[in-house]
Amino acid sequence: MARKAKKATASNVLARGATAPGFQVMAMHVTEKRGRRAFEALKADRPASNTFALAESLPKNLDPESAAKRILAHAFASSAMPALVDDEQSSFRSLGVETVPLTGTTIVKFRQQIKGIPVFASLVSVELDDNNELISLNSSLAKPDLASYVASISPLDALKKIADLAGYGRQLPDGIPALHLFLDHRGKWRLAYIVEDVRGRNKGKASPGQHQIPLVHDYVIDARTGTLVAELPRTPAVRHGTASARDELGDIRTFNIEVRDGKRVMRDAALNIETYDFHYHDPVDGKMPGKLAAHPWSPAAVSAHTHAASVTSYLRKVLKRNNIDNMGGRVISTVKCLVEQFEDPPGSKVWLK
Repeated sequence: MARKAKKATASNVLARGATAPGFQVMAMHVTEKRGRRAFEALKADRPASNTFALAESLPKNLDPESAAKRILAHAFASSAMPALVDDEQSSFRSLGVETVPLTGTTIVKFRQQIKGIPVFASLVSVELDDNNELISLNSSLAKPDLASYVASISPLDALKKIADLAGYGRQLPDGIPALHLFLDHRGKWRLAYIVEDVRGRNKGKASPGQHQIPLVHDYVIDARTGTLVAELPRTPAVRHGTASARDELGDIRTFNIEVRDGKRVMRDAALNIETYDFHYHDPVDGKMPGKLAAHPWSPAAVSAHTHAASVTSYLRKVLKRNNIDNMGGRVISTVKCLVEQFEDPPGSKVWLK
């Protein structure tokens, strides 16, 4: 089916997202003006769409995953949405369905595929209400421009290349090479094989009295030339621990930290929390969030770090939400953000200082 010509409608313009390197990013929610207008336009467009031609194909009559698939197909073919992808080449593979207890909504996530090949780092999230109507739509999609989508080397050749890089000799590492469309660090799209979690066998020097930790990488091999595109580390490069110090109220608090090159910094890897010190710089300089707070710990940083841990733990244990974005994303706090001009009133406790 030929793609419908898109008009530069008001909804179309409002729905456009920012451009990330190699990707077009969009985020809309029904509570926002632009999202509400776009979603209303999509719903009004249903009678003219083959996607919802039958009553049983309407969202309310489907399970959430099937409803999300139809809504997504309709959205990207409709003039009410920006032309983020070529719907004649792109398809979307479901990554699963998730219920959000806090909002009572359902989120279905998809990975973009072009000619059946997954686009590495692409993601679409479709949030639905109880009637499977659209609440929010978030996408990070790409339009790779490749001369060929056919591999020139075999998966076995890719494994042999990885075996050589990882020190396996004539043996082959575990893992199955999977074709992806991969954007390299120079902004060039590649047809590539990816093999995850390859344990390296190259011998290195271990610290005195310590055992060497095997390095683990994801390997990205160009499927046309057989060359290495990327070696993505999986092995933690830092040590984790705890520290104790006084917060702004004078209480002793214990919190998680990391040790990087012998320097203790405020990063909680388990909760993905980071606390930064801005040192009263001018925000206009673009240096936010600052530098990771390091020992000796300031009372302000201790308060911010421990309070962030309390909030994140509450989200996970009580609301069953994986951090603020429900995807395990970073929780960042910054202290010493404001320029001191006046002394605080007696007895005040301003954590920013």
